[in-house]
Amino acid sequence: MVGKKLAITIFSLLFIFVISISDSLALSWFQKTTINNDRSGTITLSYSAANSDLKGADIYSSLPFTEDKIRAVFTSDNNKVVNLKVTKKNDSSFVSVVLSFKNIINLKSSQGFSQIITTWYKNGDSTVFMYEVGGNAEFVDNINASCTFELPTNEITRTNGIKKNDNAFSLQIKPGNFKTGYKIFAVFKNSADTPEDKTTAGKDEKESEGSCGLFGFEMPFIIGFGMLFMRRRFKK
Repeated sequence: MVGKKLAITIFSLLFIFVISISDSLALSWFQKTTINNDRSGTITLSYSAANSDLKGADIYSSLPFTEDKIRAVFTSDNNKVVNLKVTKKNDSSFVSVVLSFKNIINLKSSQGFSQIITTWYKNGDSTVFMYEVGGNAEFVDNINASCTFELPTNEITRTNGIKKNDNAFSLQIKPGNFKTGYKIFAVFKNSADTPEDKTTAGKDEKESEGSCGLFGFEMPFIIGFGMLFMRRRFKK
């Protein structure tokens, strides 16, 4: 418990320092998600806004800024608030909250993640992970946002983010994407201790969209090989 409190304190101080040099941003938001083999895990959220924009409200741009509201927005049967801290400094309000979840697929069971659809299913010796966030017109335009995902693997083979190491990748979210929505995906090798799992969690619900998303990355290669084959055939 002491270790967790120390970690959240250090994280909060670093977050406040980073944001203190970004006064031009109306809203800043960072998310770190760690997922275990059984799809349980933790999420650390850190976000801030100027007090002049909050104007005493407990919610700004769909994000809660008081302890009671934070617990109400992020808590469900699947999601639990483990630790949280609300700090006011330099005319801004900072929130750091650590959540634990039983299953990443059921993350949307709380209000704060209701616009998120997660897909997780095995395909041979790999697992496909997709994290789709629906658009929200209430988000401000000048927002600085990024996220990091740590997966239960020793090798990430494909992702639309930037690999940080063997089991983690990060992604910078463009301001406009919060209004239109965005998708995050990764394909990773199953680790030796990954339990046998024949479920397709979230796959049936979003199968058509998930398949199109992955097929979209493969289509250019298929077209390219097709054109090359036709050219060689005509030359003959």
